[in-house]
Amino acid sequence: MFTTSGVHQALHRGQIKATDGSPRAGRLLSHLPRQAWSLGLLLGLGIACVLTPLTFGLFHALGFSGLPFVGFALFKAIYTGPLGFVVTRWVILRQLLG
Repeated sequence: MFTTSGVHQALHRGQIKATDGSPRAGRLLSHLPRQAWSLGLLLGLGIACVLTPLTFGLFHALGFSGLPFVGFALFKAIYTGPLGFVVTRWVILRQLLG
């Protein structure tokens, strides 16, 4: 939500522009909603529905039946940064589409 409002404000002030030199957003992103709540909800549910089964499958393939608290906290600390970066980038690119 904060990313969306910040991008909107910067676009209206003329601080940033979606130009030909900007990274291109894919076809999938152009079909996502522009409203902050619906975009966040859709991305959150989409990521959860994809990432959770993949994580369970990976853990099962590696023979993990569970993680101790410290292992779980370390696992979360490792993947949340890159995931946050990817989702934030998608939101910014979606908002630059206009």
